[in-house]
Amino acid sequence: MASPEPPERIPFWRNVKTLGLLAQVVFVAIVALGLFVLWNNVTSALARSNLPADFSWLTSRAGIPIGERPIPYTPDDPYWRALLIGFLNTLKIAIIGVVLASVFGVGVGVARLSPNWLLRQIATWYVEILRNTP
Repeated sequence: MASPEPPERIPFWRNVKTLGLLAQVVFVAIVALGLFVLWNNVTSALARSNLPADFSWLTSRAGIPIGERPIPYTPDDPYWRALLIGFLNTLKIAIIGVVLASVFGVGVGVARLSPNWLLRQIATWYVEILRNTP
């Protein structure tokens, strides 16, 4: 009985696994090159404009008057404090908005289940008009 011949090797340029690995390496190299070009452009533009590429500006005087202040603040305070107040104001508004939207949504949902024909129709029209409206 003759010994079976070993299977013929596929050339590396036609091997699917090799081509897939090569495509991934090329993709990572292109992304790395793109990030390097972006970083180089940003840092050189900041250097030309004499702007620091760090966060030292956070300790500078803000000079921004803020009307709604959850914590004490004056325009002589640093930027980081103004950003903190902006974050706290945004958080406060978001929480209030979520609570009011939930209460309103439950109210409209209950109105759609109401036995009162007029209330049910108004709630249904409201939902159908505003559904999927951006």
